[in-house]
Amino acid sequence: MLNPSPTHPRARPPPPRHTPTLILQVIELAGGYARQHLPAEYFDSPILFVETWEAAPAMMMELVKDTGALIDRQKKLKEWYNGFMKKVVGRLEALLEARRAMS
Repeated sequence: MLNPSPTHPRARPPPPRHTPTLILQVIELAGGYARQHLPAEYFDSPILFVETWEAAPAMMMELVKDTGALIDRQKKLKEWYNGFMKKVVGRLEALLEARRAMS
């Protein structure tokens, strides 16, 4: 049976109408790896920094309690990331142009 009726035991529930997907980048600071290897711009971003991964769930649960603040933080993160990537692409293009000019 390709399309079982809604009461059929193998019927699937309908997909949710619209469940927003929230994405938030989390970076652990313990061990100093992030501070040593990430660009300085990262630390002026809305990325969620945690001292240890064990602290991450509690911090994320605090954010989930205020959906508006979480969505706002996600929007700010997206804006920051887009701006950051524009700078990275600009630097790469300048490097490629400089190499092309030298050859």
